[in-house]
Amino acid sequence: MSSGGATFTPRIYPRPTPLSSKDVLASAIISNIRVPFLCAALTKAVEPAYFAIAKAWLANGWSERWFFIIGLMLVHLTLYVGMNGFFLYCDVNGVLEKYKLRRTPAMGPSWDLIYDTWKQAFIGQFIIGPPTGYFIYDAFKYFGMPAMDAPLPSFFYLMAFYSAAHIANGHLFYWSHRLVHSKMLYKFIHKQHHMYKGTIGFSAEYANPIEQIVSNQGPTVIGCLLAGSHVCVFLLWIATRLEQTYEGHSGYCFYGTFLHKLGLTNAEGAAFHDFHHTGNRYVHCIFLLGFS
Repeated sequence: MSSGGATFTPRIYPRPTPLSSKDVLASAIISNIRVPFLCAALTKAVEPAYFAIAKAWLANGWSERWFFIIGLMLVHLTLYVGMNGFFLYCDVNGVLEKYKLRRTPAMGPSWDLIYDTWKQAFIGQFIIGPPTGYFIYDAFKYFGMPAMDAPLPSFFYLMAFYSAAHIANGHLFYWSHRLVHSKMLYKFIHKQHHMYKGTIGFSAEYANPIEQIVSNQGPTVIGCLLAGSHVCVFLLWIATRLEQTYEGHSGYCFYGTFLHKLGLTNAEGAAFHDFHHTGNRYVHCIFLLGFS
């Protein structure tokens, strides 16, 4: 049994066997190669389409600021509705049951909680999102973001950049998440997110506004912001982070599948993160495996 609940350092009895330093190091190295490589490859793959859209946008005399705002909103909305809607469809209709992580009836969210989640998401994406993007654009420009039609960096530069962004996100999210699990802050901030005992994809962003800024959005954006990244690079990074967090909250683990063997799904992180929610403990394990 656990006597620590959601505390900063949970007490689990009997104490589990810790991961070896070798396993942790190997996982971290693999994660910090896999994610940047895939991000760089995806960036280069969409490069022609991106510049075709950017050229048409500028030809119409529309502003770069609104390209930044609308692009950010579309990436977020497409993945939020597309990925999470698919996982919810699977839950309701029993699709992909063999990949579904263990659930008890008490772990399933009520429709009232899901509706409240959708309401909060609507406010965040359509009311708070546009003005936030409007002012964040100025911050990106201050730190050197190039013109939206400027050439993209080389593949290897992109890999190095995404690696730095990945490491920065992992560390900042790790410590901020441990902080909101402290006795002092859990009840007032992080408890809202843990109202989902068994998570679904839509629950990924169901959080207190303070947590959203400090623990979710801040660690994701900070690397791109300080580096003044190209808007195409920023949008691809946001898409990557959203895919990871939605998969991690989906309640499905695709370990051993063809996609997992190709490195296109973070099944280990999804499984550990799900255990973190269903048991409300092991604050640290999901980050040791390169997932947040």
